[in-house]
Amino acid sequence: MMRVFADFAARQLERLRERQQRQRVVEERVREVLERRRFHIVFQPMHDLAGQRIAGYEALTRFTAEPNQGPDKWFEEAATVGLREDLNWPPSNWR
Repeated sequence: MMRVFADFAARQLERLRERQQRQRVVEERVREVLERRRFHIVFQPMHDLAGQRIAGYEALTRFTAEPNQGPDKWFEEAATVGLREDLNWPPSNWR
């Protein structure tokens, strides 16, 4: 019985270690994007079709880093390591 519990505990610890390793990789990747500014902001007009005018603009983040994935994935990954707000625009240290 002790062997069964020991095996179970070992598997749980290994899963925890693997999850922590994946989190470190994601955090390093997101931090590199932030530090090297591997993203840029584009502004897309929002049209008022009834009034036939530009009603405003939305700011969209575009990433130039690997892996090549959509902004939703970058923001999702950043959220898993507590860095989502760092990717928001304007950044908190914007001047």
